[in-house]
Amino acid sequence: MRFIINYFDKVLAQDWTFEVETSTPDTYVNIAGVQSFSMSYDKKVADTTTYDSNGVAEHIPSEVAFKMTIDCLYDTALHIAAAGGIRDEGQLLVETLAAAVGSAGIGKFKVTNPELVNKIFQASAAITEGGTKDASTFKITLTVTGAVVRTVPTT
Repeated sequence: MRFIINYFDKVLAQDWTFEVETSTPDTYVNIAGVQSFSMSYDKKVADTTTYDSNGVAEHIPSEVAFKMTIDCLYDTALHIAAAGGIRDEGQLLVETLAAAVGSAGIGKFKVTNPELVNKIFQASAAITEGGTKDASTFKITLTVTGAVVRTVPTT
């Protein structure tokens, strides 16, 4: 008899949370309507290959960049009416950041995975909205500036 041992637990993508900082430091609001997301690290390397490398390429990492895409449904008029006439605050804050230039276009974000480990970072935001015969989308692309800080929440 053969047993397969699963050495890691899988987690549902729907259990992640995505938040943006409000005008009050370290106070975050949820970004509503998330359907899917992706995170990627891009790494640039410095070539360190020498004649002594015997024809085998060598390098060292010289720069790391982090980018995240969050695919949402646009906050609808029905939801706005149900919320007392106010559009989702998270989507509205991201939209405001996306329209700003200079330091006003950098916001602070917190992403929490199901194990309650946070990724906190500053990023600029770009938004793509659209759709045809389906629900209107609100795609957020975050380009991180600086380091991504990982923390375990205290609450």
